[in-house]
Amino acid sequence: MGSTILLDTYAQRREKRDEIREWILGDLGEFTHFITLSTNDTAYSEKMARAKLQEWHRRMNHHTAGRHWQKQTDRCNVWMAFAEGLKSERHWHILFHLSDDLPAYRAEAMNWGHLDDTGRFVGNRTNFKCLPCAVERRWKKIVWSGSTNVQRIYSLAGAVDYVTKELTDPNNLALFIHSSEFDQP
Repeated sequence: MGSTILLDTYAQRREKRDEIREWILGDLGEFTHFITLSTNDTAYSEKMARAKLQEWHRRMNHHTAGRHWQKQTDRCNVWMAFAEGLKSERHWHILFHLSDDLPAYRAEAMNWGHLDDTGRFVGNRTNFKCLPCAVERRWKKIVWSGSTNVQRIYSLAGAVDYVTKELTDPNNLALFIHSSEFDQP
């Protein structure tokens, strides 16, 4: 997984969670979207869920950066994913940022549509180029029973608090992944 961290006490795990929150806010704080990818299935193991996330990453980069994305990792999407639902329906909470190095026409196409004041998508969901539609289309091709939710981040601190809320559970602390882990060809 992303990192293997063994901490004995709740206080140690809470301290590590707070360090991770500070690290995200301090060093990685340019996330623009909050994405949830759900399997809606209790049969997914940790290994299977990670493989599905890796495939989604590959498909999203192919869609946004083009077919040669593996040769141009500076065009890859950047995200942090946190697993939840380890004893029920597995899902990922993702802090997501489209690459700043995308050609302008691709970036504009990915932001087609808009999010209303509550963060809900408003627009024609049949347009496959919009970000919520691209996320949903690629996830459902990988996990047919899956569902997605995409929202713009208005409060990064609030989003970080939410995605890291279960990091005090010893089983969840090791289950966060940075997108760069999947960028190697």
